Amino acid sequence: MTKAMNHTDYPKGLVEKSLASLIYLRDDIRETLKANPEGVNVSYYMDELCYVVNEIYYRQKPEAMPPWRQDMHRQNDGVWRIV
Repeated sequence: MTKAMNHTDYPKGLVEKSLASLIYLRDDIRETLKANPEGVNVSYYMDELCYVVNEIYYRQKPEAMPPWRQDMHRQNDGVWRIV
């Protein structure tokens, strides 16, 4: 069965994850793509990987976060949350 990416909800869900969880998820997606590069869900996993890598990047460089995205986030005790 082919997975369908929800491009609105998926990135918002990443905001609640810890940095360690995001790194684990990134590595897991990479391994999945290596194991099955021609699978029916490759586009889903590529979208997922892009969203996860972007979230990691913005956590490490918040000043690089575009203004429209800053409105979605607020840092509280090292955890990013949707405002």
